Amino acid sequence: MEKYSKITYKRNLAADYLENVLANLPPGGKLPGIRTMIGQSGVGRTLLEAELSRLEQNGFIEIRLRQGCYKKFRTGKNRVLYLHEVLYPAKHPGFNDILFETARSIARERGLELKLVDIANMDESGLLALLKNSPANMVFLGGPRETSRAAFIRRHVRYCVEIFPRHAVTLGAELRNAPATPLQMEYLFQKQYTKIAYIHQGENWNNTPTQLMRLLDYYRIMSEKHLPVYPEWVFQYTYEWNTFSRNMHKMMNSHHLPEAVIAPGSCMEHLYNFCANNGIKIGSELAIMGCDDLVPELSPRPTSVTNYAAEMAHQAWSIMDSLLQGVERHDLTNLKIVTGETVPIRQISQ
Repeated sequence: MEKYSKITYKRNLAADYLENVLANLPPGGKLPGIRTMIGQSGVGRTLLEAELSRLEQNGFIEIRLRQGCYKKFRTGKNRVLYLHEVLYPAKHPGFNDILFETARSIARERGLELKLVDIANMDESGLLALLKNSPANMVFLGGPRETSRAAFIRRHVRYCVEIFPRHAVTLGAELRNAPATPLQMEYLFQKQYTKIAYIHQGENWNNTPTQLMRLLDYYRIMSEKHLPVYPEWVFQYTYEWNTFSRNMHKMMNSHHLPEAVIAPGSCMEHLYNFCANNGIKIGSELAIMGCDDLVPELSPRPTSVTNYAAEMAHQAWSIMDSLLQGVERHDLTNLKIVTGETVPIRQISQ
């Protein structure tokens, strides 16, 4: 996973602080003095002045000699909205964090202002007010769950690119996740695993049809290979430890022990803790195939299928560029296997 350097963290801190200051100022409003901004932001003078200089070059502010900094009037053509429905609280910088920060860096290079808005709990009236009060020609829509909701947003913006839609309908330009389960299953078969369990995140099939499609791929592939699937091998991950532990005990104490389990990246810490608490050796006694490289410091290092966030941000902007030229692209992500230590070649007894 891409890691933030200290200087990048401080630069983003300065950018976020100044973005909030500008958001609360009317056009022509004066920014606080430099000493006040240093104290409020926690960022040194050099980085803060560099960020102010960038804002001036891109037309967001005017710096007047001995008078201070003033917010310029800007139109919607300079603003890009990143509307997101699936921002999860995380202990570590996650996939969505890196994707957005990279997308915002690309916007800055183009002299654009990319603003992140969490719309998970926003109804249609709130969405409409947002789109009217924060006019933008371009919108990235991250992780929309419902077809009707995505369609509503598209009706009120000129250029919209969906990134990783959770619904199953193609409405326009989009960057959609390539099917992950076939790649995971193929990798496990190559390593000689045939007794494969599956932990899914299908909390509501109406809102997460892509999760349902992944689960159906699992059942389809196991059926095509004439391999059995037992009820205790498949369950939903709900982020709640007691429920997860109960389901894992059923799986690992059944008469049909799995050799491997496919699991979402969000449940990996719980899965590792369960194995540690119950004396299960990851890799030798239970192979683990993850999805999304969310917690890279786990030991042994997880084998997973994933996209690279920074790469996806560049791909999303490329789709937006094509849309601006009148070309509507429907791209799939380029999934890759991150080879760790949790899926060794299975030793078959003679």
